[in-house]
Amino acid sequence: MHLLGVRRRRANSTRVWVGNWLRCVTECRMKFSAPSVKMKRVAANKGVQSVLSSAEVEFLRREGIASGFFSLASNVSLRVIYVGTTPLVRLAASGPFCSIALEPGTGRVLEVVDKNPISSTLVNSSLPLFNASVVMLCERFPFAPLGSEPDVTSAAADQIAVLLREIDEPAVARGTFWDDIIEKIRMGDFSLEVLQIG
Repeated sequence: MHLLGVRRRRANSTRVWVGNWLRCVTECRMKFSAPSVKMKRVAANKGVQSVLSSAEVEFLRREGIASGFFSLASNVSLRVIYVGTTPLVRLAASGPFCSIALEPGTGRVLEVVDKNPISSTLVNSSLPLFNASVVMLCERFPFAPLGSEPDVTSAAADQIAVLLREIDEPAVARGTFWDDIIEKIRMGDFSLEVLQIG
């Protein structure tokens, strides 16, 4: 899968350490196609319908779930997962170890660690705001060129934070999913020439 849906034409692979994750990345000086957001429309099965409101079910059927941002992959079929005793509807994978899920009743979109779902992290206040956030980030990519000075990547991160705050202010509070992404942009992790592959 390519970071932000960007397609690689030809490149050499290297392994680098990014934060706590060992990722296989590609450094490439070729031209890339623009990242694209895919909206996946999904139908809720009876188990999912039993925990979602009719408005949430209709939104998923009509509008769908945004995917295309780094390792975010929407599910074709939804399923109910639990954080403690709280039911959530799993919408997408977020990397190899986490899920993006919808919290019935509140409508909040949360990130949950798959192996030990005892807590969750706020992604967005609602599914429409989640979709808007993913679309905005894909449109703004690349955030800074590879090898940019820290002041350049920091300015790019600040700009993304402002844009995300305009979409959904609680989503950029300390410790949220998007706060973590902003800090990774600040460190220069999401430049055009660095792609996640696999």
